[in-house]
Amino acid sequence: MSKIEPTSTIPPPVPTIPCAVIDLDITQFRSLGAITSLEAEIVNDPVFLNPDGSESQTSTITVNKQTGSVSVTSDCPVHIVFNIIDQPYVLVGVAWATSEIPRGTGASTFPEVTMLRDKYIAAPFEDPQPGGSSLDIMDIATDPGFYDYVLMIQSEETSEIGVFDPGMENQPEQ
Repeated sequence: MSKIEPTSTIPPPVPTIPCAVIDLDITQFRSLGAITSLEAEIVNDPVFLNPDGSESQTSTITVNKQTGSVSVTSDCPVHIVFNIIDQPYVLVGVAWATSEIPRGTGASTFPEVTMLRDKYIAAPFEDPQPGGSSLDIMDIATDPGFYDYVLMIQSEETSEIGVFDPGMENQPEQ
């Protein structure tokens, strides 16, 4: 039987969805039983990438570094990536709630969440890097409105879970 040698490599898929990468620094960990949520800050200016992977000068995603709130002004899908890098904490989940009545969980607007517990996404559409954890959230912006969200974060030292509690707005009124 003869061996078939590949004649070329298959290129990675071309990204088609804009993306924001947000790195968090946990400054004060508090478990879920605490009176207030844990304290974290966004340490980088969020990186916004075009569908071709190049850095964007404008974006349909805005991030308030002081509050952690995220605003998406497009009705097209976007990726939002949260990272914790080189800290003894792991991102373990996200929960959503809309401020609209009836309240919902945002399942149709945020249908995909990919969690990496031992790697982080330095740049979308590239291989994840060791030394952190990531949550990659797809926002398809089907339901305009403000969404409260919390990121659940676990301490590697104590196994306790804490929450980071900012907010997110989809398609704000112009």
